[in-house]
Amino acid sequence: MTVLKAKKVPKKEFKADDLLLRFCYYYPQYSLYQARKMPYKRIVQFLRVVEHEHAKRMIDFTRAVASPQSSNKNAINELLQEFKNRLSE
Repeated sequence: MTVLKAKKVPKKEFKADDLLLRFCYYYPQYSLYQARKMPYKRIVQFLRVVEHEHAKRMIDFTRAVASPQSSNKNAINELLQEFKNRLSE
């Protein structure tokens, strides 16, 4: 009997500096020095809010672009569903 080995899918890894720099990009009132003093959990909460707001904006853009005359409503619904899924994460 043949045995197959499954390869692992690599996890998406973020370095601490990447996370801090992303935080400082979205919240410029914090310096990198101040961000390093903040707890990791708080920074992740801030970035989750940014992603949530971005998903809301994308839903609004999709609705604005999707017109009633569109012949491919299925694709528009899939796109809306994808952004709504981001909201629930």
